[in-house]
Amino acid sequence: MVDASLIPDGTYGVTVEKVLDSAHVTVGLVGGLEATLTAGPSVHFDQVKPAAHIKITVLKGKVLAFTQ
Repeated sequence: MVDASLIPDGTYGVTVEKVLDSAHVTVGLVGGLEATLTAGPSVHFDQVKPAAHIKITVLKGKVLAFTQ
């Protein structure tokens, strides 16, 4: 498990492993790593399902945007 604050700012393709609640999601990263990410102020993971492939934009360990 990788601490989300250690993920460099940028945009990444990830696979959703578990939706913990509307503000937290566990994802699989490239290389087999996992991280639990926290939603930024205007992001909600309510519509995300496990096994979905999404593109996320991370800034300082928080997800500022995502697309399915």
